[in-house]
Amino acid sequence: MPGFSMTDEQDIGRFIDTIWSDAVGFVYLPTKDSRNDVWKKVFFEWPKHRDAVINYIITRSSQGLDVYIAPAIFSKPNPKKENVLGSYVLWTEFDGNAPEEWEPGSAAGPHDAVQGRLEHVPPPTIRVQSSSDGHEHVYWRLEEFTEDIGWVEAANKSIAYETHADTSGWDRNQILRPPGSRNYKHDLPVTIIIKNDHEYIRDNFKELKPPQILVDESIDTDNLPDPEYVVAKYRWSEEEFELFKRIEIPQGERSTALMRLGYVCAELGMDDAEAYSILVHADDRWGKFKNRDDRRRRFLDIIDRARQKHPVSTDELNFRGLLEQSGDVEINTQFVWKWRDFLNSKIEVEWIIEDLLERGGLGMVAGSPGVGKTQLTLQLGISCALGIPFLGWAIPRPLKVVFLSLEMSQVALKRFLDTISTGYDQKQQDILNENLQLVTPGEAIPLNRPEGLKFIKRLLNETKPDLLLIDSMNKITSGKLDEQSINDINRVLLQIRNQFGCSIWLVHHNRKANSDNRKPVELSDIYGSTFIAAELTTALIMWQDKTQLKQILEIIPVKSRLAELRDEFLVFREPTTLKFQNNDEKIKEENTANGDSGNILDLG
Repeated sequence: MPGFSMTDEQDIGRFIDTIWSDAVGFVYLPTKDSRNDVWKKVFFEWPKHRDAVINYIITRSSQGLDVYIAPAIFSKPNPKKENVLGSYVLWTEFDGNAPEEWEPGSAAGPHDAVQGRLEHVPPPTIRVQSSSDGHEHVYWRLEEFTEDIGWVEAANKSIAYETHADTSGWDRNQILRPPGSRNYKHDLPVTIIIKNDHEYIRDNFKELKPPQILVDESIDTDNLPDPEYVVAKYRWSEEEFELFKRIEIPQGERSTALMRLGYVCAELGMDDAEAYSILVHADDRWGKFKNRDDRRRRFLDIIDRARQKHPVSTDELNFRGLLEQSGDVEINTQFVWKWRDFLNSKIEVEWIIEDLLERGGLGMVAGSPGVGKTQLTLQLGISCALGIPFLGWAIPRPLKVVFLSLEMSQVALKRFLDTISTGYDQKQQDILNENLQLVTPGEAIPLNRPEGLKFIKRLLNETKPDLLLIDSMNKITSGKLDEQSINDINRVLLQIRNQFGCSIWLVHHNRKANSDNRKPVELSDIYGSTFIAAELTTALIMWQDKTQLKQILEIIPVKSRLAELRDEFLVFREPTTLKFQNNDEKIKEENTANGDSGNILDLG
């Protein structure tokens, strides 16, 4: 059947006006970057920001992102089920077996030879082709907006089961691809193939049959098999087992995680009692249905849905993307502004270190070997973990920090921290124990290789830091620091900053001093700066004048993208800390008092 491409704003507008109409609330448009599985959760006020919604779909699609919409309207900008306000439509999703004709009692067409599956389902108002033939999202427009979202879910579920559609696509907070976007997984446009003026009332769906139940509802929940026995009996993939072992799942994401686990159980071939045992074991930790009266019903529904369809479809997409995606929900994301509106907007920098490093930023300290780059970086991490100033820069609150040590052995780092730790009292030590984690491979891990990227994503998913400190830049790249390898690593660093919402701080080195440049303290003196410096949001250079006492170091801010560049300043290097000093004479006095004993560990 010939269709037409909805690539302009007028056609997209007609689609969203049909599914959301004059309802008032929030509409949900999450996006996914399929190149790196990074999700963003975005809401718009509807219908107030109708034009921004259209522009968002067009813009994000043009940027190579997969765009999704929730057909329902939300009461507030939060994608949890309990925040769904109501809907103007019913919907279902087909994974390759959509009917070609929708007259009641018609044959299913070449995708499915079953007769009569449309007997109780009227022709839809909109059919959207989401990729190749037979892959469709189908909508029925209701005459009135309904807040009876339980009925919407029940009707969606019955439609899905009766038409042999995707049985995981009926949830009230389901997300689907809108026309006017692009399915980048298959590199195909998402287009409307049918759009009419049909509207329906509840009675039009009263003949829908309740879904066939495939699960054994007589499970003896008092005599379930031991979950340890069940785990040992089946061959789990690493990803599946990591999901099952997770101690916590954030609120709002637990239902999706349990559904994903239900699919895993079905795919492994577990019987109903075994699957129920696994779900109970996970939910005892995650706390979604624990101590609820409807726990049994919920678990039976999960198992039944898993029985209906293999493999996972949209729920897998939701779990792998939205569940693992960290960061806040974005509201009313806008790209086109009037001058005064933009100036009056509430867009502002979120500093984790005021005027030095923003959330999601990329910072660096560079200098020659032995000048104290690692000590400065550790002090930065300690200050962030404690929420105390760092060399004159304020830190608004204590942060979760991870220090990834790729240069030093565990023995060397232990010796170094034994010394540094003496500068902090017991209360501060307790805070550091909670907020600062040390990861000590002590050798290179190239993040621009698949195994390196897998390592860092798993680390960040487990630790969820605000700030990741990496010592050093040389140890996260494979090969030389040429244009290709630096561009590759920059893409990886941007990807993980976006996906995990953390800031990154790198330790690096300068070019060696030479006859033409005896003091390499400019941005251009950072090794590989032609390619590295462009991506940095902030950079410091450390310098030690060999004609001066060795404890006196110079800190030179050379880049600050979002704040005024601070003047260079001097610090006094002690075994336990670097002290910010403005008075050169005071530094000399402290240096004399401490003596030039040479007991400071020479760490770059």
